[in-house]
Amino acid sequence: MRVIRLGRENLDVELSGTAYRICGAIGGGTGFSAFAEEIYKIEEREQSVPVGERPVLSELDGQEKLWVREKVCEEWERTNPGYDIAFYDEEGNLLCRADHKMRVLTVSRSCLEIHMDGTIVRFDGDLGRRGFTALAASMTWLCPDERKAQEGEFETYVKKFKAGYRALPRKSRLRIIFADDKGGRQG
Repeated sequence: MRVIRLGRENLDVELSGTAYRICGAIGGGTGFSAFAEEIYKIEEREQSVPVGERPVLSELDGQEKLWVREKVCEEWERTNPGYDIAFYDEEGNLLCRADHKMRVLTVSRSCLEIHMDGTIVRFDGDLGRRGFTALAASMTWLCPDERKAQEGEFETYVKKFKAGYRALPRKSRLRIIFADDKGGRQG
């Protein structure tokens, strides 16, 4: 991936030899907020077209937009360290973030969303005095694609999550208790 141009409302990148325009906005100087539905292919120009003229943009199908979004999130931190990018849907929900830092995005009385390695996972459960109890059966992947977790993904995810979560400062982390389908606690 190569960044061609980063403007106030547009980000032009090159992926696998093709140029794409991602519309969004610079947010407070710390990153770029991109609109997941406003990703376009920049058509190649003939050399006779003046440089100051606007590029010709073409629509992409949903699969190609998803591929561009995933590829940018996957390669962004390596090519642009210290500058974040986040993709949002039309309702303003976070779809993916390119910094790949582990964080708890949302916690309410009955829902927990976790961002880790470019993915977002939601658990239903209960927020109590001792922490949040996350139910295995409710595990849903929100990013890169929205789907229920398959068998075996809960155990793999929890193991990887625990390894990284323990490294975070104790004062800034919520106690999370994972409960499997049999009622047993995972941590």
